[in-house]
Amino acid sequence: MLRRHANDLAESLENVAYRGWCIIPRWKLTRWYTQDRFSVNIRRDLRERWDELSGELTFIADTTLKIGEVGDDILLVKATDEIFWEDDE
Repeated sequence: MLRRHANDLAESLENVAYRGWCIIPRWKLTRWYTQDRFSVNIRRDLRERWDELSGELTFIADTTLKIGEVGDDILLVKATDEIFWEDDE
């Protein structure tokens, strides 16, 4: 991965940490990783980078990175128990 792409990815993960979510176009993410498709290796690397970031930003230490596909985009979400309203609210 080129340094500028790694920096863009780090910024995207920090957006997830602070805002709770981030959308990256699939074509861009696969280009950063020089892959033809959105593979399991990309998802593993994203989770590893999230774990590294949680070492720096302790307020995300108890969260997980959820990864989803929405159309032609990849959705990254910080999963916590505080994301959704309870059924009775």
